[in-house]
Amino acid sequence: MSGEWVHPGQTLFWAVWVLAAATEGPAADAPVRNTRLEWSRGKQATVLGNDMPVNVFLGIPYAAPPVGLLRFAKPEPALLWNDFQNATSYPKLCLQNSEWLFSDQHILKVHYPKLSVSEDCLYLNIYAPPHADTGSKLPVMVWLPGGDFETGSASIFHGSALASYEDVLVVTIQYWLGIFGFFNTRDKHALGNWAFMDQVAALTWVQENIEFFDGDPHCVTIFGESAGAISVSSLILSPMAKGLFHRAIMESGVAIIPYLKAPDYERNDDSQMVADICACNVSDSVALLQFLRAKSSKELLSINQKTKSFTRVVDGFFSPHDPLDLLAQKSFKPVPSVIGVNNHECGFPLPVEFPEILGGSNKSLALQLIHSTLHIPVQYLYLVANEYFYNKHSLIDTRNRFLDLLGDVFFVIPGLVTAQYHRGPCRKVLPLHIFWGLAPTFLPLRKCLPKDLN
Repeated sequence: MSGEWVHPGQTLFWAVWVLAAATEGPAADAPVRNTRLEWSRGKQATVLGNDMPVNVFLGIPYAAPPVGLLRFAKPEPALLWNDFQNATSYPKLCLQNSEWLFSDQHILKVHYPKLSVSEDCLYLNIYAPPHADTGSKLPVMVWLPGGDFETGSASIFHGSALASYEDVLVVTIQYWLGIFGFFNTRDKHALGNWAFMDQVAALTWVQENIEFFDGDPHCVTIFGESAGAISVSSLILSPMAKGLFHRAIMESGVAIIPYLKAPDYERNDDSQMVADICACNVSDSVALLQFLRAKSSKELLSINQKTKSFTRVVDGFFSPHDPLDLLAQKSFKPVPSVIGVNNHECGFPLPVEFPEILGGSNKSLALQLIHSTLHIPVQYLYLVANEYFYNKHSLIDTRNRFLDLLGDVFFVIPGLVTAQYHRGPCRKVLPLHIFWGLAPTFLPLRKCLPKDLN
């Protein structure tokens, strides 16, 4: 096998990729698989430190192209191919603002594959260990990318290293983003949650076809970070995804994160703005939908940059009730899960959202930002100061504690609440806390640590 080393970039919010060689071998070495819909010809990649090649299949369609009448609609099954599908190139990105993507790369100092965008983007990538053959029944891990439901793709995470070293079959998927993934008219004409329905379609494809790639459809773990983790958590709660996976890993995100629920005034403003652009009555859902389906993708991207509120909604199907209500009512089937958070969870948006404290902050400025960001009444700010800023004198320490507070609000507390609701008579939650520095006083650490860690 011949070729040259390719150094992939980093995944959003992840520290570093393991370097891999995405080298395409001769035709005789190219892996071929027959699914229910098509024959797929892939290529092989070599991971540093492991001489055995990984079988790679890129850009496999899991649903029909979501164009025309399928824009803002439930995804349809992938179309039948009459010939070999050449699964050796990364799929195009789902439509997203390229400036935001470049901003992510600049802030995180990462380099993603340079790919164009398209509305026809419902594809997945598969990475299989070299020894996988018919009947292997390897565990399957399905990666859902993050990016605030505005950016991201299946191809920013290279699954070769995980497949090679951990002996699992890795699937990375991509789904509609922004207004394409969440536009809704609050009625039957456009329910919304299209991004989540894409994910259900991808997991359905995995159930129906992954055995042809030597994976076990009865041993599927879904995992993701940020928006991907929120998606994982949402899929656990959804009746539409029941039975499509068996384990879950949520890295920095769960379904009850506060910012996902847009206030009514924002939703009303955005709906009216779209109606004004369409020259339609905001209550005429059919006319709105027809107009938006006739718009070019470029025009829709322009609208997307002006809206704030098109996010997850209670649609009666994917999300029958508010996620917190679903958790409290235990109206879901829990699966063995891992829920994780990181130090300084909200450090990523710091350069954009809070540039004034990038180099540090005094307590007064930090409390002003807390008041304006979290809408904590002024009379209660002293409680925040006592908890987070007591005996903190340096500007850097104060800034870091500000980030800790935001992390607690948006990630830590929702994660703990979600884990608590996952508990049951036959289900145990084993919390493991690893802290560098001080932990919030409201966490009963000594009570919940395993005995051998107390």
